[in-house]
Parts: sequence; structure tokens; C-alpha cells
Amino acid sequence: NYVPECKFVVIYGGRNDEIPGKAMFDDFWVIKVEQLEYQQILIGGSIPASPRCCHCTFVIGSRLIVCGGQGQDFMFCKDLIYVDLDQKRISK
Repeated sequence: NYVPECKFVVIYGGRNDEIPGKAMFDDFWVIKVEQLEYQQILIGGSIPASPRCCHCTFVIGSRLIVCGGQGQDFMFCKDLIYVDLDQKRISK
């Protein structure tokens, strides 16, 4: 998702079947468009992000919204989480 105010792209989660035992990811990355640099973002807060793929993400203001997807056990995630991009905290 592109965040025009900050000029970066946010990437969350994903899947790689080539890695045994951990096919799903729960990491956040930012691509700074003008510098073409990747940076991993470490998220704090009391609710950990859950690994998932096939989810939908979008940005509203300074929040990254993550909807649904498939979890580590390939079961459907029925939750909605958001990350305050300016505070780097996860909420449900």
C-alpha cells in the first residue's frame, strides 16, 4: 500500500512455501520510494501480529488496516487489525 503523505509503500505478511515450518510471515516492511530503500518495521503493542497470507490491506490516514487472510494453519483469519503507522502499535 502506498502512503502518499510519507512517500513509502507498506508491505505486511505473505507466504513462501520454500521455507519449511514457516510458510507464513508476520513482518512489516517499508519501501521508501524516493530513496528506493527497504526498512523492516518492528511493531510494539500488547497484541502480536499474526502470520498470514491472502489478506487484504489498505491505508486510511495513518492507519494500515489488515483484513482476513489465511493463518499459519491455513485456516481463515476472521479478524481485522490496524497498525498506527505513526506510532507502530497493533490494535484489534
